[in-house]
Amino acid sequence: MKRLGTYLLIFTLVLFLCAVAGARDMQKLSEDIPADSEVKTIHLKIDVGLATLSLKTHAGGDMLTAYSRYDADKIKADVEYEKSGSEADIFLTSDQFKKKFHLDSDDCRWKISLSRDYIWDIEFDAGFAECRMDLSGLPVERLRLDLGASECRVQFDEPNPEPMRKFSVDAGAGEVRILGIGYANCDDFSFDGGAGEFTLNFEGMIDGFRRAKIDVGVGEVKVELPEDLPVRIEANEGWLSSLNVYADDLDMSIDGLFETGDFDEAEYGLQIDLDIGIGEATVTMVD
Repeated sequence: MKRLGTYLLIFTLVLFLCAVAGARDMQKLSEDIPADSEVKTIHLKIDVGLATLSLKTHAGGDMLTAYSRYDADKIKADVEYEKSGSEADIFLTSDQFKKKFHLDSDDCRWKISLSRDYIWDIEFDAGFAECRMDLSGLPVERLRLDLGASECRVQFDEPNPEPMRKFSVDAGAGEVRILGIGYANCDDFSFDGGAGEFTLNFEGMIDGFRRAKIDVGVGEVKVELPEDLPVRIEANEGWLSSLNVYADDLDMSIDGLFETGDFDEAEYGLQIDLDIGIGEATVTMVD
Protein backbone atom coordinates (compact mmCIF):
# COMPACT_ATOMS: atom_id res chain seq x y z
CA MET A 1 0.00 0.00 0.00
CA LYS A 2 2.85 2.38 0.87
CA ARG A 3 4.51 1.60 -2.46
CA LEU A 4 1.24 2.38 -4.28
CA GLY A 5 1.07 5.73 -2.52
CA THR A 6 4.62 6.50 -3.59
CA TYR A 7 3.78 5.68 -7.22
CA LEU A 8 0.72 7.90 -7.11
CA LEU A 9 2.80 10.74 -5.68
CA ILE A 10 5.42 10.36 -8.42
CA PHE A 11 2.73 10.18 -11.11
CA THR A 12 1.06 13.32 -9.76
CA LEU A 13 4.41 15.14 -9.70
CA VAL A 14 5.14 14.14 -13.31
CA LEU A 15 1.75 15.43 -14.42
CA PHE A 16 2.37 18.70 -12.59
CA LEU A 17 5.78 19.16 -14.19
CA CYS A 18 4.37 18.45 -17.65
CA ALA A 19 1.61 20.98 -17.07
CA VAL A 20 4.13 23.61 -15.97
CA ALA A 21 6.33 22.89 -18.98
CA GLY A 22 3.35 23.20 -21.32
CA ALA A 23 1.88 26.29 -19.70
CA ARG A 24 1.59 29.35 -21.87
CA ASP A 25 2.08 32.97 -20.91
CA MET A 26 -0.85 34.20 -23.00
CA GLN A 27 -0.90 37.95 -23.48
CA LYS A 28 -3.40 40.21 -25.22
CA LEU A 29 -2.87 43.06 -27.65
CA SER A 30 -5.70 45.35 -28.70
CA GLU A 31 -5.17 48.21 -31.16
CA ASP A 32 -7.76 50.55 -32.67
CA ILE A 33 -6.48 53.10 -35.19
CA PRO A 34 -9.02 55.94 -35.34
CA ALA A 35 -10.54 57.33 -38.51
CA ASP A 36 -8.65 60.15 -40.23
CA SER A 37 -10.34 62.21 -42.96
CA GLU A 38 -6.94 63.29 -44.35
CA VAL A 39 -5.92 59.73 -45.18
CA LYS A 40 -7.06 58.28 -48.51
CA THR A 41 -4.76 55.29 -49.10
CA ILE A 42 -3.42 52.80 -46.56
CA HIS A 43 -0.49 50.46 -47.15
CA LEU A 44 -1.01 47.46 -44.90
CA LYS A 45 1.77 44.94 -44.31
CA ILE A 46 0.82 41.82 -42.33
CA ASP A 47 3.64 39.44 -41.42
CA VAL A 48 2.48 36.75 -39.02
CA GLY A 49 4.71 33.76 -39.71
CA LEU A 50 2.72 31.18 -37.78
CA ALA A 51 -0.73 32.15 -36.54
CA THR A 52 -4.47 31.75 -36.76
CA LEU A 53 -5.90 34.85 -38.41
CA SER A 54 -9.34 36.20 -39.21
CA LEU A 55 -9.74 39.32 -41.34
CA LYS A 56 -12.97 41.08 -42.29
CA THR A 57 -14.21 44.55 -43.22
CA HIS A 58 -16.53 47.11 -41.66
CA ALA A 59 -18.33 50.29 -42.74
CA GLY A 60 -17.06 53.57 -41.29
CA GLY A 61 -15.62 53.65 -37.80
CA ASP A 62 -11.97 53.10 -36.98
CA MET A 63 -9.46 52.78 -39.78
CA LEU A 64 -8.36 49.40 -38.41
CA THR A 65 -9.13 47.30 -35.37
CA ALA A 66 -6.80 44.50 -34.34
CA TYR A 67 -6.85 42.05 -31.48
CA SER A 68 -4.23 39.42 -30.78
CA ARG A 69 -3.83 36.76 -28.12
CA TYR A 70 -0.34 35.23 -28.13
CA ASP A 71 2.14 33.22 -26.11
CA ALA A 72 4.62 35.82 -24.87
CA ASP A 73 7.23 33.12 -24.16
CA LYS A 74 7.52 32.41 -27.88
CA ILE A 75 6.05 35.30 -29.86
CA LYS A 76 6.01 39.07 -29.88
CA ALA A 77 2.99 40.78 -31.48
CA ASP A 78 2.94 44.41 -32.54
CA VAL A 79 0.97 47.00 -34.53
CA GLU A 80 2.69 50.14 -35.86
CA TYR A 81 1.15 53.13 -37.62
CA GLU A 82 2.77 55.90 -39.65
CA LYS A 83 1.12 58.71 -41.57
CA SER A 84 2.46 60.87 -44.38
CA GLY A 85 -0.02 63.31 -45.92
CA SER A 86 -2.91 61.45 -47.55
CA GLU A 87 -1.21 58.06 -47.15
CA ALA A 88 -0.61 55.86 -44.13
CA ASP A 89 1.40 52.72 -43.38
CA ILE A 90 0.28 50.03 -40.96
CA PHE A 91 2.62 47.21 -39.95
CA LEU A 92 1.07 44.25 -38.17
CA THR A 93 3.54 41.59 -37.08
CA SER A 94 3.91 38.59 -34.82
CA ASP A 95 7.53 37.45 -34.62
CA GLN A 96 8.69 34.09 -33.36
CA PHE A 97 11.80 34.58 -31.22
CA LYS A 98 12.28 31.18 -29.55
CA LYS A 99 12.57 28.69 -32.37
CA LYS A 100 13.59 25.78 -30.14
CA PHE A 101 10.07 25.48 -28.77
CA HIS A 102 7.42 23.51 -30.57
CA LEU A 103 5.03 26.01 -32.13
CA ASP A 104 1.51 25.74 -33.47
CA SER A 105 -0.97 28.25 -34.84
CA ASP A 106 -2.76 28.49 -31.47
CA ASP A 107 0.34 30.25 -30.07
CA CYS A 108 -0.88 33.40 -31.80
CA ARG A 109 -4.39 34.41 -32.84
CA TRP A 110 -5.36 37.57 -34.72
CA LYS A 111 -8.72 39.20 -35.37
CA ILE A 112 -8.52 42.14 -37.75
CA SER A 113 -11.11 44.42 -39.33
CA LEU A 114 -10.51 47.06 -42.04
CA SER A 115 -12.67 50.08 -42.78
CA ARG A 116 -14.24 50.33 -46.24
CA ASP A 117 -13.78 54.12 -46.14
CA TYR A 118 -10.18 53.89 -47.41
CA ILE A 119 -8.28 52.51 -50.39
CA TRP A 120 -6.06 49.61 -49.34
CA ASP A 121 -2.75 48.29 -50.60
CA ILE A 122 -2.30 44.96 -48.82
CA GLU A 123 0.71 42.70 -48.49
CA PHE A 124 0.22 39.52 -46.47
CA ASP A 125 3.06 37.13 -45.56
CA ALA A 126 2.47 33.90 -43.65
CA GLY A 127 4.50 30.77 -43.11
CA PHE A 128 2.25 28.16 -41.49
CA ALA A 129 -0.94 30.13 -40.84
CA GLU A 130 -4.59 29.24 -40.73
CA CYS A 131 -6.37 32.26 -42.14
CA ARG A 132 -9.81 33.39 -43.22
CA MET A 133 -9.95 36.67 -45.14
CA ASP A 134 -13.25 38.22 -46.27
CA LEU A 135 -12.48 41.28 -48.41
CA SER A 136 -16.00 41.74 -49.76
CA GLY A 137 -16.72 45.37 -50.69
CA LEU A 138 -13.31 46.63 -49.57
CA PRO A 139 -11.58 49.12 -51.92
CA VAL A 140 -8.29 47.35 -52.70
CA GLU A 141 -5.85 48.68 -55.30
CA ARG A 142 -3.24 45.95 -54.82
CA LEU A 143 -3.22 42.59 -53.05
CA ARG A 144 -0.20 40.34 -52.64
CA LEU A 145 -0.45 37.07 -50.70
CA ASP A 146 2.61 34.99 -49.82
CA LEU A 147 1.11 31.96 -48.09
CA GLY A 148 3.93 29.47 -47.59
CA ALA A 149 2.45 26.20 -46.34
CA SER A 150 -0.68 27.81 -44.96
CA GLU A 151 -4.32 26.79 -44.95
CA CYS A 152 -6.05 29.87 -46.26
CA ARG A 153 -9.47 30.95 -47.53
CA VAL A 154 -9.87 34.32 -49.25
CA GLN A 155 -13.26 35.44 -50.47
CA PHE A 156 -14.98 38.31 -52.29
CA ASP A 157 -18.79 38.33 -52.17
CA GLU A 158 -19.25 41.96 -53.27
CA PRO A 159 -17.51 43.99 -55.99
CA ASN A 160 -14.32 45.84 -55.19
CA PRO A 161 -15.20 49.55 -55.65
CA GLU A 162 -11.59 50.26 -56.68
CA PRO A 163 -9.91 48.89 -59.84
CA MET A 164 -7.23 46.51 -58.56
CA ARG A 165 -3.90 47.00 -60.31
CA LYS A 166 -2.41 43.69 -59.25
CA PHE A 167 -3.59 40.57 -57.45
CA SER A 168 -0.83 38.00 -56.94
CA VAL A 169 -0.72 34.81 -54.88
CA ASP A 170 2.34 32.70 -54.07
CA ALA A 171 1.30 29.47 -52.37
CA GLY A 172 3.65 26.68 -51.35
CA ALA A 173 2.49 23.36 -49.93
CA GLY A 174 -0.73 24.41 -48.25
CA GLU A 175 -4.44 24.36 -48.97
CA VAL A 176 -5.69 27.58 -50.53
CA ARG A 177 -9.19 28.59 -51.64
CA ILE A 178 -9.80 31.93 -53.35
CA LEU A 179 -13.47 32.57 -54.01
CA GLY A 180 -15.14 35.30 -56.06
CA ILE A 181 -12.02 36.46 -57.94
CA GLY A 182 -14.25 38.24 -60.44
CA TYR A 183 -15.52 40.52 -57.67
CA ALA A 184 -11.93 41.61 -56.99
CA ASN A 185 -12.18 43.84 -60.10
CA CYS A 186 -8.65 42.96 -61.14
CA ASP A 187 -7.26 43.06 -64.69
CA ASP A 188 -4.13 41.10 -63.76
CA PHE A 189 -4.41 38.02 -61.54
CA SER A 190 -1.49 35.63 -61.04
CA PHE A 191 -1.28 32.44 -59.01
CA ASP A 192 1.87 30.41 -58.38
CA GLY A 193 1.18 27.14 -56.58
CA GLY A 194 3.63 24.53 -55.36
CA ALA A 195 2.65 21.16 -53.91
CA GLY A 196 -0.66 22.02 -52.31
CA GLU A 197 -4.36 21.80 -53.07
CA PHE A 198 -5.82 24.95 -54.59
CA THR A 199 -9.27 26.17 -55.60
CA LEU A 200 -9.70 29.30 -57.75
CA ASN A 201 -13.27 30.48 -58.23
CA PHE A 202 -13.89 33.31 -60.74
CA GLU A 203 -17.45 34.20 -59.78
CA GLY A 204 -18.33 37.90 -60.04
CA MET A 205 -17.04 38.92 -63.47
CA ILE A 206 -19.58 41.18 -65.21
CA ASP A 207 -17.53 43.56 -67.36
CA GLY A 208 -14.13 44.12 -68.98
CA PHE A 209 -11.62 41.63 -70.30
CA ARG A 210 -9.49 40.11 -67.57
CA ARG A 211 -6.41 37.92 -67.66
CA ALA A 212 -5.32 35.25 -65.21
CA LYS A 213 -1.99 33.45 -65.12
CA ILE A 214 -2.03 30.18 -63.19
CA ASP A 215 1.17 28.20 -62.65
CA VAL A 216 1.07 24.87 -60.76
CA GLY A 217 4.10 22.75 -59.89
CA VAL A 218 3.25 19.38 -58.36
CA GLY A 219 0.01 20.47 -56.76
CA GLU A 220 -3.64 20.14 -57.66
CA VAL A 221 -5.67 23.16 -58.81
CA LYS A 222 -9.41 23.39 -59.37
CA VAL A 223 -10.56 26.27 -61.57
CA GLU A 224 -14.25 27.13 -61.21
CA LEU A 225 -15.86 29.35 -63.87
CA PRO A 226 -19.37 30.86 -63.99
CA GLU A 227 -21.56 29.17 -66.61
CA ASP A 228 -22.24 32.31 -68.66
CA LEU A 229 -18.66 33.68 -68.64
CA PRO A 230 -16.91 33.97 -72.04
CA VAL A 231 -13.56 32.20 -71.52
CA ARG A 232 -10.40 31.31 -73.40
CA ILE A 233 -7.86 28.94 -71.82
CA GLU A 234 -4.36 28.40 -73.17
CA ALA A 235 -2.93 25.38 -71.37
CA ASN A 236 0.70 24.29 -71.33
CA GLU A 237 0.98 20.75 -70.00
CA GLY A 238 4.11 18.93 -68.86
CA TRP A 239 4.90 15.28 -69.57
CA LEU A 240 3.55 14.15 -66.21
CA SER A 241 0.75 16.67 -65.84
CA SER A 242 -2.99 16.16 -66.11
CA LEU A 243 -5.66 18.55 -67.40
CA ASN A 244 -9.34 17.75 -67.00
CA VAL A 245 -11.98 20.05 -68.53
CA TYR A 246 -15.57 19.38 -67.49
CA ALA A 247 -17.47 22.14 -69.30
CA ASP A 248 -19.79 21.63 -72.28
CA ASP A 249 -19.33 25.24 -73.42
CA LEU A 250 -15.53 24.98 -73.57
CA ASP A 251 -14.39 23.50 -76.87
CA MET A 252 -10.80 22.65 -77.80
CA SER A 253 -9.97 24.23 -81.17
CA ILE A 254 -6.32 23.19 -81.21
CA ASP A 255 -4.18 21.24 -78.76
CA GLY A 256 -4.16 23.11 -75.45
CA LEU A 257 -6.55 25.89 -76.52
CA PHE A 258 -10.08 25.89 -75.12
CA GLU A 259 -12.67 28.63 -75.54
CA THR A 260 -16.38 29.29 -75.39
CA GLY A 261 -18.05 29.86 -78.75
CA ASP A 262 -18.92 33.48 -77.98
CA PHE A 263 -15.48 34.59 -76.75
CA ASP A 264 -14.39 36.56 -79.85
CA GLU A 265 -17.65 38.52 -80.04
CA ALA A 266 -18.17 38.99 -76.29
CA GLU A 267 -18.18 42.39 -74.60
CA TYR A 268 -16.38 40.96 -71.57
CA GLY A 269 -14.47 37.82 -70.76
CA LEU A 270 -11.57 36.03 -69.13
CA GLN A 271 -8.38 34.65 -70.65
CA ILE A 272 -6.49 32.09 -68.57
CA ASP A 273 -2.88 31.10 -69.18
CA LEU A 274 -2.54 27.75 -67.43
CA ASP A 275 0.89 26.19 -66.91
CA ILE A 276 0.99 22.74 -65.29
CA GLY A 277 4.29 21.16 -64.24
CA ILE A 278 3.73 17.64 -62.95
CA GLY A 279 0.52 18.54 -61.18
CA GLU A 280 -3.15 18.27 -62.02
CA ALA A 281 -5.66 20.92 -63.11
CA THR A 282 -9.43 20.55 -63.28
CA VAL A 283 -11.65 23.14 -64.98
CA THR A 284 -15.40 23.19 -64.34
CA MET A 285 -18.29 25.55 -64.93
CA VAL A 286 -20.56 26.12 -61.95
CA ASP A 287 -23.95 27.76 -61.42
